[in-house]
Amino acid sequence: GVARTNLFEIEITPPKCMVGSITSAQKISLYAEGAALPGRSLETQEFSRYGYGPREKIPYSMQYQDYTVQFFGDGRGEIYKFFYSWMNNIVRGDQPVDNDTNGYEVSFREDYCVDINVRTYNEQGDTILAATMTNAFPTMIPDVSLNWSDSGVMQFSITFAYTQAKLLNACLLYTSDAADE
Repeated sequence: GVARTNLFEIEITPPKCMVGSITSAQKISLYAEGAALPGRSLETQEFSRYGYGPREKIPYSMQYQDYTVQFFGDGRGEIYKFFYSWMNNIVRGDQPVDNDTNGYEVSFREDYCVDINVRTYNEQGDTILAATMTNAFPTMIPDVSLNWSDSGVMQFSITFAYTQAKLLNACLLYTSDAADE
C-alpha cells in the first residue's frame, strides 16, 4: 500500500516552565491539524579534486529546518494561550512573571526545551514512521487572521526550533541480508 498523510499524531510534552498548565500534551496532540516529518539537509563544500577541472561537492555537516505545526483553535483559547505562555516563559516579555524576574530575561534551556514526537500510521493503526525532535521550543506564533465574514475554524501555526531529529527504528530499513550483498 501507500502511506497516508492524514494518519499522524504529534506529541508535545509541556516543558518544566509550563508544569501545572491547564492544557495537557494529549489535548495539544488532538488539535494538531497539519504537520510534517522533520526535514534535513546536508551542508556541502565545493572543490576541484585536482585544483582544477569539474567541481565536486562534499558534505561536512547536517542542518535541520525549523518545524511548523498547524493547530486548530479550541473554544476556550487554551491551545493558543499555552504556546503564548510558553514563549513568554522563554523570554519574559515586558511583564515579569513574578517578583524575582525582570522583563526580557531569558530562561535556562532545560526549563523550556522538550522533545516533540511525530508518528505516522497505516490504516490498521500500526506505526510506520516515528521521529523525535530533541530540545525543541517555539520560536514564532504568526498573526492569526480574524474576519467577521468568515465562519470557519480558527487555525494558527507554531514554528519550533530544535537541535536534532531522529527517525526512530531507522535501523530496521537495513536488514542483515542487504548488508551481506
